[in-house]
Amino acid sequence: GFPVWAGNITPPIRTFVNDNLESLKEKKIAAFACQSGSGADKAFKRLNDMLNRDKLDATLVLIDPKDRPKSENENMIKEFCDKVELLQ
Repeated sequence: GFPVWAGNITPPIRTFVNDNLESLKEKKIAAFACQSGSGADKAFKRLNDMLNRDKLDATLVLIDPKDRPKSENENMIKEFCDKVELLQ
């Protein structure tokens, strides 16, 4: 999981992926992002590009979940967790 910074993944995530690229190639990968506005789609695309994939196995985007919580967030989180559980 990561916050979206100007449509990009954060430097620690980028470093982790670069340092572990070989071992991540065959892994199933799920990611969630928190953002205040927009940009998660771009960030996920950049992550996919780094991993040389068409798409991640599961994704979740939460918009400002701390400052503007929404009732539907709980359902979205549950759906994401259910997808992740099926990946195992």
